[in-house]
Amino acid sequence: MSISRQRKDASKALGIAIQQRYEKLVNATGEDATVVATVDLAQTMYDNVEFVIWVLKTYGGLTPKRPEKIETPIPANAIN
Repeated sequence: MSISRQRKDASKALGIAIQQRYEKLVNATGEDATVVATVDLAQTMYDNVEFVIWVLKTYGGLTPKRPEKIETPIPANAIN
């Protein structure tokens, strides 16, 4: 699999993972559930922030330095 294909697949997986975590936060009821959902979303964003920045800059027409290490984000279906 080519690097560009890996990045495209990682982008899709990360987009789905972030969306699901955000929806879980929006739908959380109670303080404990809200805290857990917030931490989960924040950790996912933190773990992938360099990749997200690279994708946004690339989409915006810039030519940023490519992320050196591409790992597929946490699969979207791994939500607790």
